[in-house]
Amino acid sequence: MENKQKFEDARAGILKIFETAGGDLLDVAYYIYQKIVSVPGSEPELIKFVFEELEQRDIDGKESVERVFSKEEKDFYIDTYGKVVDGILEALLKKEVNKEGFYRDLWKGIQENPILEGEKEKAFAFYFIWIDMRVPYFELEPGIEMDNKEYVDILEGMDREIKRARFILYAPVKQKTEQASRLVHMLDALGDERKKAVFFTQILSAFGQMMISDLMSILEEKEDLAEEGEPD
Repeated sequence: MENKQKFEDARAGILKIFETAGGDLLDVAYYIYQKIVSVPGSEPELIKFVFEELEQRDIDGKESVERVFSKEEKDFYIDTYGKVVDGILEALLKKEVNKEGFYRDLWKGIQENPILEGEKEKAFAFYFIWIDMRVPYFELEPGIEMDNKEYVDILEGMDREIKRARFILYAPVKQKTEQASRLVHMLDALGDERKKAVFFTQILSAFGQMMISDLMSILEEKEDLAEEGEPD
């Protein structure tokens, strides 16, 4: 009963921090991490609660928390420990364990990694995983697998559909829902699940190229604005 009360108190404390705290999310994550470690044995369940219930976003609250990481220190932690933390997460995702096992092994990976020595390093790891697009964790059903020959054979038989989908993606629309509904209609018309998988692979590839193109345009615009603002 006592442990359950401690868990509920920690959970309430985490919620209060998240809902009221202002400042850099890394600093906020540090104080949430301290609440998590205050209940030994319940840490996996608490990080599961944070990742599943608290949206990853910049916090703009009423109370600014005391600064823990300076900007320079934050940059140093990202450069020094970012890849290490990514490696922990990547290794766990490849194991495809159940949800309870994922959060248990994730907490163990953070605590037992020899490179993440101190509390700040471990809190950073918690933060860096929290903002990752691959959390919260989901148990997924088996996906369709096929060899390269089958993929190419199906793709070659869908040339017209792929061209139409590409046109839909790049043609101007008033609303994104118009674009999405046309693609959904095409997907439904294919019928065969393996054709749908190949078709959607092409959609994802084209969408990724669009995102890269948009990002490059934004960067170019920022560079142009910076150059305009420079004194002669």
